[in-house]
Amino acid sequence: MKLHATLLLLGPWTAVAGAFTDLDFEAVQHVALTRAVAGGEVAPASLAFPGWTVLVGGVPQTAVLYNDFTTGSGSVNLFSTFPPDAGYFQPLAGNYTADLACGTGPLGKPAALEQTGTIPAGSQTMTFIGSVGQSLSVSLNGSLAPIVDLGHTSTGQFTDYASYGVNVSAWAGQTVQLEFASGNPPAIGGRLDNISFSPVALAPEPSTYALFGFGAAAVLWFRRRQT
Repeated sequence: MKLHATLLLLGPWTAVAGAFTDLDFEAVQHVALTRAVAGGEVAPASLAFPGWTVLVGGVPQTAVLYNDFTTGSGSVNLFSTFPPDAGYFQPLAGNYTADLACGTGPLGKPAALEQTGTIPAGSQTMTFIGSVGQSLSVSLNGSLAPIVDLGHTSTGQFTDYASYGVNVSAWAGQTVQLEFASGNPPAIGGRLDNISFSPVALAPEPSTYALFGFGAAAVLWFRRRQT
């Protein structure tokens, strides 16, 4: 399915999203965070993802991995252009990107970022970018929301990502719990960045229009046979 062309022309709609914060993951408390991770690859969750609740296996976490990830158990990771290990996992956009990894081993658990905020009045669509082939899910007030693939956006050694959209019109102007989750093993998870809201609705993909056209043609043919 493809997003209506006018959304791509308008770009992200930046109306104030109530209590939502750090939707592009650039609100990192950089100086304090850099000092905290100077001796390792673990960062305080409150510094890395201000405003978000970090969850692994449904349990709130006080720490995340910085420019690192684990293939065993689940983890929430922050990829950065800053040291230590700067650029080892290149962010999708800006200087920081979230990564949700559920792990593939016997200790693998789903990882999630969760936040409560107000969806701007008049919003139709929530868009975000993510790593190609990711297995992320989106929930609003505990209900899974269908994700629409809006197409491949960028290709590079470390920065392959696509755009995705979710219909949020039913929650426009309301305070909701928003959650991005990695899924359960053997799902891998994926990178996440640049969450934004738009007043433009998702449009049916061309195949949907073709299906409607085929149905209409079939009805017309049947009626002509009857007459």
